[in-house]
Amino acid sequence: MRGSIESYLQPFSSSVLVLLLFNAGLFGQQKQRMNQANRPALAPLKFFIYLLLLISISTVGQTVVFSQAGASKRDSLKSIKTFQEGMKKKASKDYVFALKDFELALYYDPMNWKAYRQKGHTEFQLRRYNGAIADFSKALNINQKDTASFYGRAEAYRYNGNYKLALNDYNRVTDMGAGEEPEVII
Repeated sequence: MRGSIESYLQPFSSSVLVLLLFNAGLFGQQKQRMNQANRPALAPLKFFIYLLLLISISTVGQTVVFSQAGASKRDSLKSIKTFQEGMKKKASKDYVFALKDFELALYYDPMNWKAYRQKGHTEFQLRRYNGAIADFSKALNINQKDTASFYGRAEAYRYNGNYKLALNDYNRVTDMGAGEEPEVII
């Protein structure tokens, strides 16, 4: 429906719609009823709401996920700590608990490509080759130059019986590495 309010507001997120409705109710009809003494206290809130509205309007049509843009400093520290715990558990061959630590590290920082890579290695050790392929692919979506993820994914493809894709990844490793040994723990 062209011109309807639903088609106009469709690109907005639900939080922006809540702000729009809140703004309309707070500063629309009720503004006239409020006395002069209460108005100055609402100025910072009004500014904040309009600032959020301006940001949301400028991002219409774009997918904005703040957690994907990078974790906060506190979450990054939690991610590093749980990643290190996972590495210790993986070194002691406690793969199931290492996998949980890598998943928690990724919860705190979804852009931690090293956690995806190590999760892929752990999945490989547990002979979960499809999961390993998915994790190595996620690591490569974040860091396309990670030869260890290409190598790990190639091994997972090979063990899964998909030799053509394995060969493609092996070729990428040799092309990218220029004879260097990739950092692999498989």
